[in-house]
Amino acid sequence: MRPFALLLLACTLAAAEDIVAPLRFADGVERSAADFRGQAVMVYYFCGHCPNALGSLGTRVKEMVDGIEAGRRPQWVICATPDIADPAELQALAKEKGVPLALFAHDPANRRRISTKNILQNEVVAGDGSVVVGSYRDPAATFTAAEARSASVHRLPVQGLDDAKVAAAWWAVERGRGGGALKELAAAARRKGPVGEQAALVVAAAQSAYDAGLAEAGAGLAGYEAVERLAQRFDGLDPKPARNRLGELGKDAQMKRELKAREAWRTCRRMLASAKPADQAAGRDGLAQLAKAMPDTVYGARAGAP
Repeated sequence: MRPFALLLLACTLAAAEDIVAPLRFADGVERSAADFRGQAVMVYYFCGHCPNALGSLGTRVKEMVDGIEAGRRPQWVICATPDIADPAELQALAKEKGVPLALFAHDPANRRRISTKNILQNEVVAGDGSVVVGSYRDPAATFTAAEARSASVHRLPVQGLDDAKVAAAWWAVERGRGGGALKELAAAARRKGPVGEQAALVVAAAQSAYDAGLAEAGAGLAGYEAVERLAQRFDGLDPKPARNRLGELGKDAQMKRELKAREAWRTCRRMLASAKPADQAAGRDGLAQLAKAMPDTVYGARAGAP
């Protein structure tokens, strides 16, 4: 291991800290470190007002993301900035820099104190949940340090996929961007021959992960949202178990209140991302009202957070 990687290991933070949950993702999905459990996920903090920091998205970040895709590695890159809140602007930036497969997010808490005087930082949540702090000079080395601490693993560990189409479909499902891939695999699995056998292996792995996820999903809003994500990720498997679970959780009076608060929060966030000052003002007012009216809910509390 390189000396620099050893230095990074010495900078490991507490495993309990969740550096993902405070981020507001451009795709609207709520995520936490638990959603990447067992895999290495980098949060690449950048200053949205600095040309050099923005330029690094098309060089350092692109190199990492391209390497992950080419090697089909169980690693993720999240690009987070405190300066850009508009989801559409973040998505446009990802496309402009050639990294549409990276996750982009607004970082309202700005815990790394990113500014024009501190333009880049990065951290990686290792496979064991601990956080490795890196250097902007060599963000790829942070992945090396995280892997040395706890090797990351695929969510759907399937061996022997030598059919290109099956392997590509497996990777789409593995990364949670199926786009019908799981349905295609399920259809292919019904055919005889090597391709059908390989497709069946992927479907079986997906079913196992789906069942385990449903079993692990707890109560409350966190459990409800976990089931929602499972249903989306494993579109192509029997939707009834997830649908039934959501129906059961949704009967609870507090859950109904939680979901109402979530919808209000999302509406306010969309208004804040608008280019119209009037919409932005309405979004701020709405969040203030939500925080006051529903402080006992997850999103009510979030609305009142700094």
